[in-house]
Amino acid sequence: MFWRKITLIAGGPVLIGLLLILGHRHDLFYTTAWFDLFMHYLGGMLLIFTLAGTLWHLELMPPEHPALFKTGLIAALILTSVCWEVLEVYAGMVPNWSQSIYDTITDMASALAGGLTALLFIRP
Repeated sequence: MFWRKITLIAGGPVLIGLLLILGHRHDLFYTTAWFDLFMHYLGGMLLIFTLAGTLWHLELMPPEHPALFKTGLIAALILTSVCWEVLEVYAGMVPNWSQSIYDTITDMASALAGGLTALLFIRP
């Protein structure tokens, strides 16, 4: 049980970190159109799993209110997505300003789709 919780908590950030290094090292974010959307989808999914795993480990998952718990996870995902997109702008990670609105919307929609997919597997 312990290793299952640790995998949920630490596995997501480690996987995302490795894929970010790979993506930047091989310039996949700007040369492969689907890679950025895939990373946001996977990031949304893994964020939900990591948050749920952490709350499960701390025994803070309220089994009597599963809808409220899942709503809180999605709210945390949306807040994280907005913060990430702001970080991308300030860090200069948006190379083409004419398409930045489209990129931001599709990135956030991909993260939300990943988070909703993850919720299908979470049973508080």
